[in-house]
Amino acid sequence: MENVKTAHYLNPKNIGEKSISLEYESKNQNSIRVKPEVFKGISLQDELSVWDAFCLYRLLKQQDLDTTRVRAILYSICVLPFFAPLLMIIMFYYLPNMGRYGDFALISLVLILCALLGYGILLFLSRLGIGGVLYPEIAILLPIATLACVAFWFYYKKS
Repeated sequence: MENVKTAHYLNPKNIGEKSISLEYESKNQNSIRVKPEVFKGISLQDELSVWDAFCLYRLLKQQDLDTTRVRAILYSICVLPFFAPLLMIIMFYYLPNMGRYGDFALISLVLILCALLGYGILLFLSRLGIGGVLYPEIAILLPIATLACVAFWFYYKKS
């Protein structure tokens, strides 16, 4: 790339200090290619793909900027879908082997409502992580890891 303008964002301690420094280079060898749409996608999680989020994370990390929102988006895209298979393991523990051992319709209704409630809680926590209220690791990774531990405990208890 030729004629590259590089902006470095500084964290000024006092009012009046310089907050941005611009450098002009004739050639830049260490640039990361990021599409301009990626920066628009940081406000809308649904428009951001995994690859774009990863490139944006690398770019923000390289510039020493806050990566909390991008990490939360990455975790919610990559880790949150594992909620479904983990919850299925827990749900199958409570289902009776045969229909005559319990009211199958009532148990199914309760389990579906619990699944929807659990998904709602996880979605709420992921939105808190994306908003920056909670750390993304606490908001997304910790509940999924806890759910994985419980699911594997039920799996080994059943078998």
